[in-house]
Amino acid sequence: MTAKQVEMCQLEQLVQDLVKELLSSKDIVCVIMEAVTAAVSEAVIRELKGTVSFNLEETNKLREDLQKIEELLRETKRAHFLAQDELEKYQLRTNLRVFGIPESEKQDTDALILDVVQNKLQLLHVNISDIDRSHCVGVKKEGKPRPIIVKFTSYRRRNEVFCAKCFLVKSGVTIREDLTMECLVLLNATIAKYGLHKVWTADGMIVV
Repeated sequence: MTAKQVEMCQLEQLVQDLVKELLSSKDIVCVIMEAVTAAVSEAVIRELKGTVSFNLEETNKLREDLQKIEELLRETKRAHFLAQDELEKYQLRTNLRVFGIPESEKQDTDALILDVVQNKLQLLHVNISDIDRSHCVGVKKEGKPRPIIVKFTSYRRRNEVFCAKCFLVKSGVTIREDLTMECLVLLNATIAKYGLHKVWTADGMIVV
């Protein structure tokens, strides 16, 4: 073994002895442990922060997507409701509701409506063939006649009768349009706010 090799062995042994001596010291071990813990903690915290940031971005994206889906569902439901309401309005456009006609056990509602139309509204050209069908609606109550719903064979005839309703003032008989439930609820709320004589309907539309 050469002198240089001997010197290297001695130096290696010296380093080993020094390390053993350092590791035998509790203070040095604590310092090393704190350093390792700090390094590991920092790495874990960095990883957790990255994971949390990623999850937060994903959560926000999912929340935005959910909001878009909910908005789309609301718009779809609204469009469906409006389409249904318009269809129902179209189906009711030849109908009228007549209030205040005295009710009897065996009555011909077609004849009662025709009597009002010809004698009170003076629409003599309207005849029984212009009435498709008619009947009382609602729950029967003592002393209070039920309204009669009448369906005319054409919108033109229905409109003539409805426009002539001003001749029924002080007669006790009232003619109104046959409205969808949604429109009826809105009409009642509008009347409650503005008063009966400031609100009317025209082809299913509420006018104030």
